[in-house]
Amino acid sequence: MKRLALFAALSLAFTATVHAAPVITQMHTATIGHYWQEFSPNAQFMVFSIADRYKLSDGTEWKAGAGWHPSAYSTLASTAVDGSTIRYTFHTPADGILFQNVDYSFGDHSAKGMLTVDNALTIEALLGSNTAKLSGYATVKSNDATWYGEPRFNYYGAKVGDKVYFEQNFELSNAVFTNQLFNTSFDYNLTGVVDFTRRAGEVPEPGSLLILLAGAAAMATVRRRRRQA
Repeated sequence: MKRLALFAALSLAFTATVHAAPVITQMHTATIGHYWQEFSPNAQFMVFSIADRYKLSDGTEWKAGAGWHPSAYSTLASTAVDGSTIRYTFHTPADGILFQNVDYSFGDHSAKGMLTVDNALTIEALLGSNTAKLSGYATVKSNDATWYGEPRFNYYGAKVGDKVYFEQNFELSNAVFTNQLFNTSFDYNLTGVVDFTRRAGEVPEPGSLLILLAGAAAMATVRRRRRQA
């Protein structure tokens, strides 16, 4: 665990040094205005909400603003009950796109990117509960800067091609999770997070870790010499 934490910290530090602005470490998501969504039988279901706020590598955060913010929807493929647990499997969203947006926050910040998945999505809940969870890893498909440019554009804290952890939490206001839920009408809400510091397969080989440590030490030496000068 110590090695994993060290690698994550070093990897984020290297990413931050490439860019002039702090990078996005976490993106929190929610339904538009945190409003309840309405579902009716045979309709598409929102499986991923839009950006709500961004946490940055310098410890600050900013609220999502104007821009383009589509939500991801899908249709139910199957329902399975295993003891007290129920799982709803949804088809892969159109074109595999789980999340995409262009975001401008009051002239001070901007973000832009796309996350994709290549598999079906499974929402899991306890039978009779009004809360459920979807989690997994999504691929950073694109992360091109907006016309704001740096330092007002914040890149993700993971590079294109990385698989980053995400989760979506679902809450029902007037129903509970059963095997007949999607044959009825109900209201639901989503909140979630994408963690760009938590990447699939990020534990390095011992040799890679030594290279990262050596690089970090060299960078520290250069900065120390600059301060002395």
